[in-house]
Amino acid sequence: MNRFTIFGIRLGLVLLVSPPIPLSTWAADAPTAAEVDAAIARGVENLRNRQEPTGGWSYSSNGDHALGITALAGLALLENGVDPADPALVSANDVVQRLSVRSNQTYDLALAILFLARFREGRTGANDALIRRLARRLEAGESGGMWSYTVPMVDEQDGQAAKPRRRNPRNSRRGDNSNTQFALLGIWAAGRTGFDSNAALEAINDHFRSSQNDDGRWGYTPGEGGKNAMTCAGLMGLAIAAARPSLAERQTARG
Repeated sequence: MNRFTIFGIRLGLVLLVSPPIPLSTWAADAPTAAEVDAAIARGVENLRNRQEPTGGWSYSSNGDHALGITALAGLALLENGVDPADPALVSANDVVQRLSVRSNQTYDLALAILFLARFREGRTGANDALIRRLARRLEAGESGGMWSYTVPMVDEQDGQAAKPRRRNPRNSRRGDNSNTQFALLGIWAAGRTGFDSNAALEAINDHFRSSQNDDGRWGYTPGEGGKNAMTCAGLMGLAIAAARPSLAERQTARG
């Protein structure tokens, strides 16, 4: 652990124990609660208006990403108070279920898992088996703790004997930290539905610990100059990996 990591931990502890900053100290021109609510309502209405008759949303950039954008729009609606029973979300759920089974796109699969997990949050649901199925495919794309834009079309369902996978050595890794952070979130969310996330999270932990630049930051790929967004991805990766089930069990047993 280098001095920058130690400094970050100490700063985090200071922020945690410090008293909260009064709202009155924020900028005087900050939006009011009513203005925020109005902005959210306009955003929700905009998403509803853009939903297509098929139940999804469309986006293309180096390929068709209807799955990812539908999952993302659905997440936005859920996070802003739209009931899962709303017809817009029921339709979005159907689209995500249908498109995800044939997707090999890292971003899209991760977003699909996040949406499906959020859609059934707090209860065991029909999406759980599909989430685990997609997570196995996402996990198969891991290369030295990293992910690139696509993953192998692994399609292992519950009850099937999983094919043994070898951990890729660190020096053979390929991918980038942007795709990796999305894979991380998808695998983390899938872990709450019974998917065994330990191996993937351990690989992510090893990757981010070994690829941190001397100034404490991370770049888009190992060896590149640090970027703020990728540094956030690195810190998030370490934080989530530190809470992986196998490590928590060992710490509990040790205590």
